[in-house]
Amino acid sequence: LVMLTRGGYIKKTELSAFSNIRANGLIAISLEEGDQLRWVRRARVEDSIIIGSRYGMAIHFRTDHEQLRPLGRATRGVKAMKLREGDELIGMDILPSSVLANLNGSVTADTEAEDEDETEENSELLENGTQGPWVLIVTMGGYGKRVPVTQFKLYNRATKGKIATKFKSRKGFKDQLAALRIVNEDDELMMVTSRGIIIRQAVKAISPQSRSATGVRVQRLDEDDAIAAVALVPPDVSDATETEN
Repeated sequence: LVMLTRGGYIKKTELSAFSNIRANGLIAISLEEGDQLRWVRRARVEDSIIIGSRYGMAIHFRTDHEQLRPLGRATRGVKAMKLREGDELIGMDILPSSVLANLNGSVTADTEAEDEDETEENSELLENGTQGPWVLIVTMGGYGKRVPVTQFKLYNRATKGKIATKFKSRKGFKDQLAALRIVNEDDELMMVTSRGIIIRQAVKAISPQSRSATGVRVQRLDEDDAIAAVALVPPDVSDATETEN
């Protein structure tokens, strides 16, 4: 299991450590005061992980023992990403090794440099086309895009990562990242706003764009509203049954 806290601590613990869970539960991770365990995912040693921050940064690194050594249950973990002051993590997802094998040219880098302008490189990748999966980016201001996973090269853990999106600003509102998820073309997503409005949308309706783009408007919001959460919609079994009949 890979566990990630809001404050940026990550750890990998063998699934067997949770084989005998008592009625009152088991300690899964040791937390610093004020921190919260937010994400838990199953992963294999050969997989990789993508993590996004509120300020629009993302980091992609392997889940092997070199980058993420196994730790016991009652440990805090290690730093996943170097965050700017005031920044926090907003999402993580696992990329299976079968997908990772197709990321041509994605090699682990030692640099912490942030790529401020890669428009030409990113545009070329989009012109070449891709069948996915993509990294879905949705901002609190209602903008979204699908970025090919090939644009997120593998970096070392605990570095700054790379820019995942650029924000559109409007008077009185500073946009931030609301969600980062791995998606495929046939997926659907549900977006919930802070005022309780729910929107369901097909992933393929959101256009693929580069990391340096701001995305397209996925939901028009009132001035005092914002995207609060994004979730993938599981395939509807009943719809599939009706189609077969």
